[in-house]
Amino acid sequence: GPRQFVAETFIVYTEDGLEYFAKIIKYSKYSQKTIKSLTALEELYNSGLKNINHPIRTKSGKFYLLFNNKLIILFNFINAKQTFDFDMAKFGSLVAQIHKKTDSIKVEIDKEAFSPLYSKDFPKMFKKSLNPDPNNKIAQELRNYLSPYEEEMHRDWLTFERIMNKCKTTSLKFFITHGDPVGNVLKDNGKNIYLVDWDDIMLAPAERDTWFLIDKPDFFRSYKKMFPEYKVNNLTYSFYLYNR
Repeated sequence: GPRQFVAETFIVYTEDGLEYFAKIIKYSKYSQKTIKSLTALEELYNSGLKNINHPIRTKSGKFYLLFNNKLIILFNFINAKQTFDFDMAKFGSLVAQIHKKTDSIKVEIDKEAFSPLYSKDFPKMFKKSLNPDPNNKIAQELRNYLSPYEEEMHRDWLTFERIMNKCKTTSLKFFITHGDPVGNVLKDNGKNIYLVDWDDIMLAPAERDTWFLIDKPDFFRSYKKMFPEYKVNNLTYSFYLYNR
């Protein structure tokens, strides 16, 4: 099946004529995020949101199989292709519908802590990258690439740290979010759109899903039909921009 970077994917055809989408992911410390997201995804789908994919439970009621240290997850098959060429108004409406479902989802969902997994390691790794092992040719090439940007990256990192700390102490409204909606849209022949690849569902500010669309007025006009009071929060917008 069509794939990007994380998982092997397959389209499964059964003897009785059914089709499924299978995702196979090497099990790691990050896999718990994917596993926790499956429960919320099923609840989202069952709440009436049909323009998303959803997991198929095993015969024993689980959302996945663990086989040879690989996570195997089966989803419904959507006969549509991944694209960046889709109707922004439709997309704004779909994202708004997802955010609107927040209060109806009762399962536990991880909450944005404004502490990316890499945040403790970045300063140390950046310093190490600029002072590499002289016998490591690849590390030397990386140093040569990074060196012209050292001052800029250091300045940006300090700014990002201030933004992270301010987000942690600011009262914010949280929604159920996808995290990378723009890159995971399918469109069928009838131009219906679907949002897939829900590996990192999180309760977070709306900007986690909207920041990448800041220059798309059709998206926001449609989104605001459901959230007329919405204004982009510059603080959380900056967090997700720097995080990217």
